[in-house]
Amino acid sequence: MVGAMVISRTARVLLAIALAGCGGPPVGGGRVAPTPVVVASSAPASPAVTVVGRAPVATDGGRTRVTADQATADAIAKLEAFIAAHGDQPAMVADALLRLGAIHLDVADDAVERDDEAAVGAATRAAIAALTRLVDRYPTDPRHDDALYLLGYARQQGGDRAGALVAYEAVAARPDSSHALEARFRVGELHFEAGELDAAVAAYAAVAGSDDDRFAPIARYKLGWSHYKRGAYPDAIAAFQVLVDLADGGATGAAADLRIEAIEYLALSLTEADWDGDGADDRPPPGAPATATVARVDAYLGDASSPSRRAAAEKAADALVDEARYPEARAIYRLVLDATAEPAARARLTASLARLGTGS
Repeated sequence: MVGAMVISRTARVLLAIALAGCGGPPVGGGRVAPTPVVVASSAPASPAVTVVGRAPVATDGGRTRVTADQATADAIAKLEAFIAAHGDQPAMVADALLRLGAIHLDVADDAVERDDEAAVGAATRAAIAALTRLVDRYPTDPRHDDALYLLGYARQQGGDRAGALVAYEAVAARPDSSHALEARFRVGELHFEAGELDAAVAAYAAVAGSDDDRFAPIARYKLGWSHYKRGAYPDAIAAFQVLVDLADGGATGAAADLRIEAIEYLALSLTEADWDGDGADDRPPPGAPATATVARVDAYLGDASSPSRRAAAEKAADALVDEARYPEARAIYRLVLDATAEPAARARLTASLARLGTGS
């Protein structure tokens, strides 16, 4: 069944297109955000599909490549001939168009690996043509949803951001679609990459609130990152903390893989001196015997029973050292030390305080 083959391909596409662009951006004040890991634990790392006529590619001096290319060309020619000969059979034509679009996308992905831009462009345009024909002419076909999702991916790969958003939004708007959540995440990614952070937050929040362990963790991470870039530091802390708490509670996969980066962002958010965006360091709460940053970290630690909160607070102190904010760093190291019973951690914190001395 072609549906099964395309869904298999889609599963491989999901994190590849979602996470490939997650490089850590520069942030305010000369700070550099951590560079996120590429999480591939919940899906294969590169798109692939098993299609009739698609031969495997191996590194054998190019012999298998030639065979694979010929097999692919033969499969494309047969599908095109089949489509031309069976125009009066909508179900069969729709099936063939979906196969054809998937093969062209596979060809485009192979061309990307070879750094052959011309071949990438030609194959992507061919995929878009086949998938668009299916989407436009067969709106009630059961394969329509698969085709629309892959059309969004093909347009995105072809540089048509607006067209990709239209396709992804259409899929995301279908509550019965098996691709709705993935499509909503793609919408968030496209808005994030364009710096449209309010729209990105809305899309990521919708996915983060789901119980899908493939996409909810990375959506929570990107939600926190979006809030951070917006300067909405309390919201960023809330989003990152949810992710860290899930990992600490035994979650595996993306949640566990992103825990370290989330803690780094927690530290950066906690140590931002200007939460209200007025261009000046925030004042501490009335009666607080410390700076606003130290007061925030103290409040964040709470009863200090959470290992991840202690880790984020220690990272915050490390960041303050890097910024030469030594009195604040010293105060936070002491807060964490007072709350820590584990000998190795106490020794590390004591050493950090000793390096600062008393007059830094």
